[in-house]
Amino acid sequence: MLEKYLCKIKRFYFIISGVILLLSINLITSSLPYSESINNSEELKNLNPFLAFLLLVLIGPLLETLIFQHLPIIILPKIIKNIQEKYLIFISAILFGLSHSYNITYIIFTFLGGIILAYYYFLSIKRKEQAFLNIFLIHLILNFIPYSRDFILVNYF
Repeated sequence: MLEKYLCKIKRFYFIISGVILLLSINLITSSLPYSESINNSEELKNLNPFLAFLLLVLIGPLLETLIFQHLPIIILPKIIKNIQEKYLIFISAILFGLSHSYNITYIIFTFLGGIILAYYYFLSIKRKEQAFLNIFLIHLILNFIPYSRDFILVNYF
């Protein structure tokens, strides 16, 4: 039922729904033990805000979407014939989570987020839209939120 709804809504709402789901997971996992932030913010605060924007909001989501959603979902079915969608989602999420190994809570958050991103990748295909672009935009918006908090608000207000 949810899948049918997500396949019918306008693209803007589809992307925003992905961001909201990921923010919800962040809210839940932030209450877990060891949920302190990655705490590389001191290093990041020393970055030029434009460079930080390029790395955190554009290049990071672009490369991560390519490496952790696009490539596993496109290449693995060519290697493992008849692999089911749920296994591709799980593999994509494991890779995504393990690549964010700052602390256990962050691994859990990014694993769960990886499930959503991979699931939305498949939904984008079913919607006959550019899956890579949709996931990149969801990830970009998600990363822009802490960037705006850490760089724009802290440095300019």
